[in-house]
Amino acid sequence: MRVYRICKAIYVPVALQGQGAAMVPGRWNSAGVRMAYTAASVSLAMLEMLVHMNRDVVPDGLRLLTFELPPDSVKELVKKDWPKGWDRLPYADAVRAAGDRFIADGNDLALRVPSAIAKYESNILINPAHEKIGKIKLILDEALPLDRRLFD
Repeated sequence: MRVYRICKAIYVPVALQGQGAAMVPGRWNSAGVRMAYTAASVSLAMLEMLVHMNRDVVPDGLRLLTFELPPDSVKELVKKDWPKGWDRLPYADAVRAAGDRFIADGNDLALRVPSAIAKYESNILINPAHEKIGKIKLILDEALPLDRRLFD
């Protein structure tokens, strides 16, 4: 499975180490829990990035990373198991607890979860401490110019 992540060039070597998520908790992780957020499509990766950006400045120097995950390494969080409030703001404790459990259990390299920004699309959470993390291949690292109209 291919997954996508956008970051500044300086962070490419550590893009899947989850350090940023541990410092600034997200929807699916608590403070101190390392997790790498990726998207199942390029367009979703862009939306996930844009929703957190200051619209006054068009960022430059961004990189679009394409990773190939090993076969059978992605577990899906099935709809009946989606935590209450998974798509709400502020982030729900139950959602963070579900993501924290995924990391703590250590059974799976990646977990497919629903995107709160683009219904019917998925984010792929990666456990940087999983024994198979080294089997993820960075297959493309390219410049990501952004259309100015996204910021108007």
